[in-house]
Amino acid sequence: MDQPDGKKEEHPLEFARLSHYFEKLEKTSSRLALIKILAELFRLIERPDEIAQVCYLVQGRVAPIFEALEIGMAEKTVARSIAIAYHTTPEHVFKLYATLGDLGLVAEQRSREAGRVSNVLQVDDVFEGLKTIAQTAGKGMVEKRIALLADLLRQVDSVSAKYVVRIALGNLRLGIGDSTILDALATAKFHDTHKRKVLEGAYNKTSDLGLIARTLWQYPGQEDALRAVAQLDIQVGKPIRPQLAERLPDVETIIKKMGWWMCNINTMDCARRSIKMGSRCLSSRATWKTCHRCFRKYLKEPASKYKQTTSFWMQKPSPTIQHQKNSCHSRKQAEDGENIISKPWLNNCR
Repeated sequence: MDQPDGKKEEHPLEFARLSHYFEKLEKTSSRLALIKILAELFRLIERPDEIAQVCYLVQGRVAPIFEALEIGMAEKTVARSIAIAYHTTPEHVFKLYATLGDLGLVAEQRSREAGRVSNVLQVDDVFEGLKTIAQTAGKGMVEKRIALLADLLRQVDSVSAKYVVRIALGNLRLGIGDSTILDALATAKFHDTHKRKVLEGAYNKTSDLGLIARTLWQYPGQEDALRAVAQLDIQVGKPIRPQLAERLPDVETIIKKMGWWMCNINTMDCARRSIKMGSRCLSSRATWKTCHRCFRKYLKEPASKYKQTTSFWMQKPSPTIQHQKNSCHSRKQAEDGENIISKPWLNNCR
């Protein structure tokens, strides 16, 4: 239906409908079938912000993967939320959990038994509710999160309760990878999975599926949408995706592929760091200010105990122009008990 001003009326997607699509995806193992179901879901969405939210929720998140914004509630706290929402005890919840093996199924069963009439919540309502839980911090954080999740569970239907709980636990169990989402976006918008290459190129530079989906949905025309995605570029503060090498079965195959112009270096495993440095400005006190973020191998920001790994690069003048130094050391912090490597760089730091 068109509105009097000529604009097309938008129909927000209900979270209950999204949850039923989650059920379809969970029961499907074929990748081609997953792409088809996801593309069907994406075609139901009209608003750019909503398609971005759905892409994050399909990943079981409320933000891009590189943003340190995760709900990550513990099983005990989620069990307390379920108990409060459906007027039972945590002990009874854990008894059902021991039988069903999934707190999401426990929430679904308790919601169905309670016979509560659910409210009609849109995807935006549930997404913002989950995001509020993730952003809750400070004194009394646990109790506040329990209350917020319990209030959200009271408002949704039984199937939606299952997936709200799983997202809160960080265990959505859909088995959908980034490439499947990219194929589904290409199918939904262009009816052609070959356009996925353009989307993948943008994803390699932005690491944000929600941004790519939002950009596509901002342009009704296919050519305009494809051109807009192709123009997405590297941004300061957002990591680029690491290029992973394909494993080969043995040394002979490696030599055959690479030729004899290769060398073998024995290294100990360590944690890689990608440091994003923003624009520098000179203040009135003639000191350098730099905006920087540090990312680990899988595009997640490290814990505070690892942030000293960037302290070397933050010294001024920067290592790239500090030619008077004859040598320097780059220390890579290792995680989970791995070895710490210190590697000298001769001549100057590059």
